[in-house]
Amino acid sequence: MARLNVLLMNIIYLCKRQYMGKDVLDDLYGRMYEMPLELSRSGINVSCFSLSYRTKGYFHENIAAGLEWVSVDLNLSHPGGFFCLISEILKQVEISKPAAIIATSDIIHLAIGRYVSQKTDIPLISDLYDNFESYGMSRLPFMNFIYRNALKGSSVVACVSKPLSEYVIKYCSADCQIEVIENAVDNAVFKPLPRQESRTKLSLPEGATLIGTAGALSENRDIGVLYSAYKIVLAKNPDVHLVLAGRSSDKVPMPEHQNVHYLGELEHRSVAYFYNALDLAIVPLTDSTFGKYCYPQKACEILACKRPLVASSVGVMTDLLIDYPECLFDDGDVEMLAERILNQINDPVVPEIAIYSWADQSAKMKELIESLSE
Repeated sequence: MARLNVLLMNIIYLCKRQYMGKDVLDDLYGRMYEMPLELSRSGINVSCFSLSYRTKGYFHENIAAGLEWVSVDLNLSHPGGFFCLISEILKQVEISKPAAIIATSDIIHLAIGRYVSQKTDIPLISDLYDNFESYGMSRLPFMNFIYRNALKGSSVVACVSKPLSEYVIKYCSADCQIEVIENAVDNAVFKPLPRQESRTKLSLPEGATLIGTAGALSENRDIGVLYSAYKIVLAKNPDVHLVLAGRSSDKVPMPEHQNVHYLGELEHRSVAYFYNALDLAIVPLTDSTFGKYCYPQKACEILACKRPLVASSVGVMTDLLIDYPECLFDDGDVEMLAERILNQINDPVVPEIAIYSWADQSAKMKELIESLSE
């Protein structure tokens, strides 16, 4: 038993360095950063390994007590990064004798996790924060086969949503443990803040009615439906302003109007000011292989800021807002979205839904790690 306790103090964590438009190490952002950080705070020694698809250079530092991180580049200029990272991981395995490997973020990192797990006989936990089959990488030859093989070889599969857990079960072995670990927020950042102060920080009009969304402003987020609905809203209430933040798409041009404000890609902490500045936040999604299985990070952040919202009735959002039908609209229904926006402006509803912290979710992950040694 003493040996098991020692082994439980060490794990390998694999994830890509860039996701959701952020750099995990530069921005200290999101699930890929918060999960290993909280695991290290719980007493586990975490050795993180990342591939950077942008040229960032070799990185090896102790991020915090019990949290060590190695990052290497993998791109056209650095094609050997894949094998370099595996070599680094195998060296660490020899040193720390980890109790588990957690692989997440995309098919390549799951594949590395599966390979190291097979070679070293260390249990693999695949953490799916999205349906990776919806990513562009899955269209490359053999990628879906590699992905499903990794899931089949996993001892545990953690999924970001219940719909995703019900979907991937067909790829998992009969004795695989499948659990749901939703997204969470940093409660020190995402919390209610003074509205006027938030608007001032972002140079937004203080007296206007502001609606908006942040994140990928692309077709697979149903952003075109929001743009079309805004035109209807504007015709009925010309005082409503649309505020947008995130990476824009040439395929879905923004509405051209003096009441439209584009803030570009905001720094992580500024997103909290963004949501607190709004009278109404929008969470558009499409009923696609991505939308129906995701757990939108922005929804967690909006709810933690205690702001009114309207979201597509897709996947987990339908269940999450089941007691708040006035906050849901049918995917692709422009007129319904416009109606919901106008109603929420006139009679706002703020859903009372508790949002997990990353400490909560890392505790669930720790239980999964411990279950592998029982």
